[in-house]
Amino acid sequence: MSADNPFFSNTESGDRSLVYLLQGMLDASPGFLCYCEPIWEKTGPEPSPLVDLVYKVVNQPLCRLLGRSVDQVVNQPVSHFLPSAKATGLLDHCAQTLATKQGRQFDFSYNADGFSGRYRIEATPLLEGLVISFNKLSAQPDVQPADQPSMLQSIIDNSLSGLMGFVAIRDEQNAITDFRISFFNPACLALTGLSANHFRQRTFRQQVPPDHLPAIMTVLHQVVTHRQSTRVEFFSSHINRWVDIGLSPLGDGFLASFIDITDRKQATTRLQSIIDQAHTAVATLKPVRADEPGSDIVDFEITLANKALEDYIKSSVPIVQRLLSESFPSYITLGLFERYRQTADEKVRQRFEFHYNADGIDAWVDIQSVPLDGEVLVTLSNHTLLKQTQLQLENKISELNLLNENLEQFVYTASHDLQEPLRKVRTFGDMLLDSYEPSLGEAGTDLVRRMQGAVSRMQELIRGLLAYSRTTTDRQPHQVVDLNTIIDDVLDDLEPVLTETKAHLAIDPLPVIQGDPLQLRQLFQNLLANAVKFSRPDVLPDIHIDVHENQQTDLPSGLNIPPGGFVVIAIRDNGIGFDAEHEERIFELFQRLNNRSQHTGTGIGLAICKRVVENHGGTITVQSKPGQGSTFTVYLPHS
Repeated sequence: MSADNPFFSNTESGDRSLVYLLQGMLDASPGFLCYCEPIWEKTGPEPSPLVDLVYKVVNQPLCRLLGRSVDQVVNQPVSHFLPSAKATGLLDHCAQTLATKQGRQFDFSYNADGFSGRYRIEATPLLEGLVISFNKLSAQPDVQPADQPSMLQSIIDNSLSGLMGFVAIRDEQNAITDFRISFFNPACLALTGLSANHFRQRTFRQQVPPDHLPAIMTVLHQVVTHRQSTRVEFFSSHINRWVDIGLSPLGDGFLASFIDITDRKQATTRLQSIIDQAHTAVATLKPVRADEPGSDIVDFEITLANKALEDYIKSSVPIVQRLLSESFPSYITLGLFERYRQTADEKVRQRFEFHYNADGIDAWVDIQSVPLDGEVLVTLSNHTLLKQTQLQLENKISELNLLNENLEQFVYTASHDLQEPLRKVRTFGDMLLDSYEPSLGEAGTDLVRRMQGAVSRMQELIRGLLAYSRTTTDRQPHQVVDLNTIIDDVLDDLEPVLTETKAHLAIDPLPVIQGDPLQLRQLFQNLLANAVKFSRPDVLPDIHIDVHENQQTDLPSGLNIPPGGFVVIAIRDNGIGFDAEHEERIFELFQRLNNRSQHTGTGIGLAICKRVVENHGGTITVQSKPGQGSTFTVYLPHS
C-alpha cells in the first residue's frame, strides 16, 4: 500500500506526512495487518449474511504473505486470495465481530488455498469495517520438531485422498518447463493402479497425453506463479475413472489432491438420463451478479438442463454452463428474468403461465421456479396445444354468444314490429264485419272470423316470443325474493279462472331466495295456469305446491351444486297428463302435445319456464302419466 491508496484519496496535502508515518508504522509491524469492509448479501429486511470482505488498507508483511503487491491487493475481495475463507468458518468469526461490534481475539487453523498453519487473530470494529491483525502461532509444544516430519508423513500416508507433490523444473531463464514428483501417498498408487517406480522415473510431462498437455501446463503456471488454487474434474482413460483434482501452490511447485468421483458421476449421468426422458423441461440457474457477491443479478448461468429444454432452441450446441440470455435472448425483455430474480433474491416459490413468443419460439408454458441452494430450479410444462384449443373455444363461444344476442334481438325486434300490422289486420276485419256483414254473406263472414282467429293466434304467438326473448334481454340483478309473495300475486292474477274452474290449491310455506322477481312470477304463473288449463273434464283441478329437502343423490345429473344447496319446489296436479316419452320434448320451443281445438296455447310457456330456471342457476323436470296428472319439479339455488 502507498499513501496514494484510494482509501486516502481525500486526504489533505498537509496531512500526507501523517499518512506516510501511519503507513510506515503498519509496514514495520512484524504481524499481518489490514482494514477490511464487509460485503453483505441482499436478502430483504432480515439481517443479511456476510458473503465477503474487501481489503481497503494492508501492510507489507500481509502483501508478502499473499505474494502480491499492495496495488494488487487493495480493493480486492478476501475470497480472491482465500477462496476457502467462507467454507473454513473464518468469515463467520468476522461476521460475529461486526454484528456484536465487540473486538475479539481467537485462534484459528487455516489449511487451504496454499496456506497451512494456526493463527492468532484479533478483529476490532472500526467505522463500517474491521481492523484485522494476526500472527502465525508456533507448533504445538507437545509436538517436537523432530517429530514433525514423521507426523506429516503419517498424515499423508493415511489420507483417503490421493496426494502428490510436484516441484518445478526451470530452465536457465527461470521459466517452468516441467515438474518432478517430490512425494506421493498409498491412496495415489491404489487409485491409479501404478507402481511407485512408475512415478519416480517420470516427470509430469511424461505422464500426460500430449494433446492435453498445453492446457494443463497453462493451469499449473497459474497455480505456481500466481498462487491461485483451483479444482478440475476429468475422465482418466488410463484408469477408466472420473477424478476430482484440487491444485494448490506448494513451495516452488504444487500439491495435487484427488478423489475418485466415478460413482457420483455415474449417478449424475443416470439422473441426467432420467430428466432427459421427461416431457417437462428442467433447468437449474445460477445467478450471475454484476461485480461482486451481493451485487445485483444481471443474468443466470444454466448449470443443468434436460433435452426438453434444449429442444426449445433447436441447437446442437450444449446450453449448460452458458448464460440463459445466450440461449433465450428475449427472456429479459419479456419479463421472465424478473420472475427468476425474485425467486433467487427473495426466496419466493412461483408458479405462473407464460407465453414465450420470441427467439423463434411460440409456446405457452406452465412455469414453476423454486429457490434451491442459492440457485433457481425451473420446470416448464408445454401446454401450447391445450392453450390454442382453449383460445379457439373461447373465440367460438364469443361468436356463439354474439350470434345468440343478435338472434334474440332480432326475435324481439321482429316480434315487436309485427304487432302493428296485425293490429291493423284485426281492425280492418272488425270494420268489415261491422259495416259489410250483410253484404259478405254467411261464407264471407266465416272467412273474416277465421282470419281474425288466425290473427289472434298470431298475436298470442308473438307475445309468447317477446316474453321468451325478454328472459334473456331484460334480466335484472338478483335480489331477495319471498316466493310466498310471488305466489300470492300469481293467484290474484289467476283468480277469475280459479274461481270459474273451482280449483283446489294446497301450498306449503315457500322459502326466500335470490332472484329476479319478474321472471320468477312468470315461471309460477305459467306452471299454475297450465295446471288449470290441462285439467280433466268433469274433474275439479287439485293443485299442490310442495317444498322438499333435497339430497345430492336426488338431483338431476349434470347439475352443479351451489354452496347453499337447492330449494326443491314441486307443482303437482291431477290433470290429463302425458306420455313419459315427451318429458324432455315438452320444454322445447313451440312444442304442443294437444290439439289446438281442445287446449289453446303457443307451445312457448314451458320453454320460458326452462329459461327462467336456468337463468337462476337451476333446472326443471317433469314426471307425468296419461290421466294421472303431472308433477313439475323446480330446482332453484338457496339464498
